[in-house]
Amino acid sequence: MKRYMPFFIFFTILSAVSIIAYAPICENLKEEEIIKPLKKLPFKWEFGDSVLEFATRFRVEAFYGKGIQQFSQDPLDQILIPAKHTIDFSMGYGLGRPSRGYEVVKLKTTIRTRGTWGAPESIASSGNASLKLSDAVFGVHTHPINRYILWMRELWMDISLEGIFNQPNIFNHKFTMGFFPFELGRGISLGSAYATDPDILGYTPMVGIDQFAPGFKFSGNLVLPNYLSYDVYAAILRNRSDTFTNVNLATQGQEFDSVGESRVCYPARGFGKIDYLVAGRIIWRPISDHNKRFHLEPYFLYDRQSEQRIEFIGDADSKLGTIGFALNSEYNGFIFDFECARNLGRQRVKGWDRNIVTIENRSGIITIVNSEVTAVATEGNDIAGKKAISIPSNQTIINAAPRGEQYNGQQIGETNLQNSNQRFTNPYSNSYSGFMFVSDLAYRFAPNWRFAVEVGYASGDVNPNRDIEGLGDSNKDGDYRGFISLQEVYQGSLVKSAFLLNDSAKVPRISNFASLNLSDPTANLITRFNNIIYVGPSIEIKGVFFDMPWTVMPNVISYWQEFPLKVFDRINGVSIGRNARQWLGLEGNFFGDIMLAQDFKLFFVGALYFPGSYYDDIKGKPITKDQKSALDRIERTGYPGEYVLFSSNHVAFFMNLGLEYRF
Repeated sequence: MKRYMPFFIFFTILSAVSIIAYAPICENLKEEEIIKPLKKLPFKWEFGDSVLEFATRFRVEAFYGKGIQQFSQDPLDQILIPAKHTIDFSMGYGLGRPSRGYEVVKLKTTIRTRGTWGAPESIASSGNASLKLSDAVFGVHTHPINRYILWMRELWMDISLEGIFNQPNIFNHKFTMGFFPFELGRGISLGSAYATDPDILGYTPMVGIDQFAPGFKFSGNLVLPNYLSYDVYAAILRNRSDTFTNVNLATQGQEFDSVGESRVCYPARGFGKIDYLVAGRIIWRPISDHNKRFHLEPYFLYDRQSEQRIEFIGDADSKLGTIGFALNSEYNGFIFDFECARNLGRQRVKGWDRNIVTIENRSGIITIVNSEVTAVATEGNDIAGKKAISIPSNQTIINAAPRGEQYNGQQIGETNLQNSNQRFTNPYSNSYSGFMFVSDLAYRFAPNWRFAVEVGYASGDVNPNRDIEGLGDSNKDGDYRGFISLQEVYQGSLVKSAFLLNDSAKVPRISNFASLNLSDPTANLITRFNNIIYVGPSIEIKGVFFDMPWTVMPNVISYWQEFPLKVFDRINGVSIGRNARQWLGLEGNFFGDIMLAQDFKLFFVGALYFPGSYYDDIKGKPITKDQKSALDRIERTGYPGEYVLFSSNHVAFFMNLGLEYRF
């Protein structure tokens, strides 16, 4: 623990300085003088029964971080962003409030632009397009859009059912449709991050959400206003039945069923491939006083993904259910919040033929070959032991070959062709049984001083769709225990994280390594609320300095893995017979902001991360296959060696400084 003593000293000094600075400044403050949440009323224009509102948020920030991806001292493991902007333009229209006291119809739209200064390509990119040479599909193409463009972040219409039918607005039943945020509980089981751009800056996850999911919502009160209310929500996450091309796209030619019958002759995707989500909740608020509250929120969701991707788009489908509840309570300064949830459902993995027609460099000549079929003997253009050439005679044999895992590594009949050891995967299913809970306990000593402790748990498991030590050892037809969150960007509630739980660019955690004997020995990563245990205290202090309200929030968080990681000797490619230790390390954060003027905020985030014994055990492991592919994308020398970044166990840190103005 000696190497972590500076960490505890850092937090102690930081807290002491905050308290000392707070005491003389805030000693005689009245409650009404204490900082209030940032809330700027928009510009309003009223004409008749119509109200038009307009608001803008402008945010500029800078960022520097070192060791934040691999915890290494490599000079390449650091990032510097001198400036980055986010601008939101919001406009709302309401009909009916001046005469009825509520909106009969309300519309809102938010237009956004953001990007890194000096890097216009950071703002957006085109979609992925397959690259094809003759019969070989050998990759995807995408390119950046080198302009700071505008896009629609939010667009929705809210209709009061009582207002439409000219009834008293007691229960406030509403129908909402469009692109709008919706979350269950704290936003872990279901969040609003439908289209999230990976971002390290800042500590407000909602800032990083560039678009909300298109959906529909019924909401209202069941008994009395704000006593017992409900929400029923549905979202369309992906529609692949919207065009003739999408319905007939040849994506399923590699699928085969339980008896080995292939779809190579009818590879069309098919009609009805729509991914959707249905969720609901009831919120009971029997107590909602100033310093006394009790809110209970039971909820459920059902997510249907007709086309999941394990290795190829559409090689699996999923039916995920989640049930849970959230509790929020406070009594005379004591705060207790709690949420828990459990996954239900299953994933169905299709029988799949991994063989595809691709290209390889064969003695300086681009050659079209089969990825999972080799030649037994040298014959014509085929070379013994090499991947079989893609020619009509070979493809006829390969496409007509019997399918099933029992044929892996076997010669195809009496021909000169042989299947690889992993060409076929039989259909199988995995059931979902993940679990999570999060709880906060806090005491508010005064309106401007709060101490809190947060503890969180999310179950983990090994990837059931991937072989780890040898071919065929994946957990087929098994029970996946890892918790599955949807559209989640949770970073803590009363104790916020800037590293492991920050936005969609939280530091990746490795879930498992694969043996070097396999074709893909790289690691799987976790970036969501999965396979983690954490606990940490936080202090929040508010005050006023020369009429400028300020807030500081230092904290410390300790992390563990819930499910242990098997460690491999990557030199020899074998298991060393033990699990990696589960302590992930200690994180220290300092969040602070000050209102320089009305609605003009200066904010700062500073963080240190001290890797734990887990990173000692996996030190020297290489990065993932996707990361390496991204780094190699424009390499042109043809150098056969590999440049690889390795994980390490050095202290990482970052600083984030910015200004935000709302008007």
